[in-house]
Amino acid sequence: MKSRPLAMVICCWIAGSGCAVLWHGTSLWLIWGGLTLLLPLPGIVLRYRPRQMFLLWLAFSLGAIYWQINDGRNVSRISTALAAGNITPGAAMVRASGMIVSAVEVDGNRVAFTAALQSVEYPQVLE
Repeated sequence: MKSRPLAMVICCWIAGSGCAVLWHGTSLWLIWGGLTLLLPLPGIVLRYRPRQMFLLWLAFSLGAIYWQINDGRNVSRISTALAAGNITPGAAMVRASGMIVSAVEVDGNRVAFTAALQSVEYPQVLE
């Protein structure tokens, strides 16, 4: 792996992304801090230059930060609409209709768009 620096950077990016998916908030940053403190160990054992280790740490960190920011932008206002109707979440089926007001972005199995709700209906109350 030492002769393939791009593959190492990609592995670190994927590891950082995976950590961001598995852990959120304080847990992620505690793991990140622990890995940062342990970073010199593989550098000494595998005889990597400090610049290489910094690059791998940077790829891991940017992978984690990228997914934290990306997931932080996923916002739903359905809870607010339910609260306005004095119905607790999980107690009602909701039918919402509206218009997609942004470009639809497809990223693998994820689709991202912004929708402007025109109406929220409560067709059936579950008990």
